[in-house]
Amino acid sequence: MSLETFDPILYFENRNISYSTEGKNVTEGWCNIECPFPFCDDPSNHMGINLESKLFSCWACGEKGGMDRLIQELEGCSWPESQLILSQFQENPYKDIPLDVKYPETGSKTVRSRDMKDILS
Repeated sequence: MSLETFDPILYFENRNISYSTEGKNVTEGWCNIECPFPFCDDPSNHMGINLESKLFSCWACGEKGGMDRLIQELEGCSWPESQLILSQFQENPYKDIPLDVKYPETGSKTVRSRDMKDILS
């Protein structure tokens, strides 16, 4: 599991967590949600998640951290459980590779998509 390939948008959509990627309070490359920390009384989407670094920061209460900590708060789970959740929402780094690719030097085909899925699962 790599935090670099974790997809926060996919996670938020799967968990029905409202988020914003545009608007006056959203910086490019960030997505905003409502802060889940109990001591933050701001009902607006002022918690920003940097989509590249996967770090969060609430501009209302000042809470900061990584996605594992945010998931623990959102899900009410332990750190090991947050790691499992992080692993379930990984971007597929191979999604843009054609299903049948030829090696230019030999002309032979690589594994077929069925075999690739078996390798990646």
